[in-house]
Amino acid sequence: ADSWGECIIPLILEHWYFAIMFLSAFAVVQIGLMNLILTTVVDEASKAHERDIEERLADMKAIEQEQMDLLNPVFQDMECDNNGNLSVEVLLKAYDEDPRLRRGLSLLRG
Repeated sequence: ADSWGECIIPLILEHWYFAIMFLSAFAVVQIGLMNLILTTVVDEASKAHERDIEERLADMKAIEQEQMDLLNPVFQDMECDNNGNLSVEVLLKAYDEDPRLRRGLSLLRG
């Protein structure tokens, strides 16, 4: 038979200090296996965390793009002189008069 007990017990009964050696080896192997399992679990958790961060970033970018797509026509309507600039007065007036601008800007605040 190949049982560890059949091999080790007679040695331990003959020489007691072998018990310390075999128990130490057993403990080291068990701790090593637990360390491998724990490393795998932590690695997978870390990868899941990274994927979650990437998904959140992609969601935030999609929301930002959606908000910009909503606001772009509003700003195009406000621009009277087609030079790409808006004055503060025009912006404030449009904020008071255009509900699309208020809604779009409130979405940008989050």
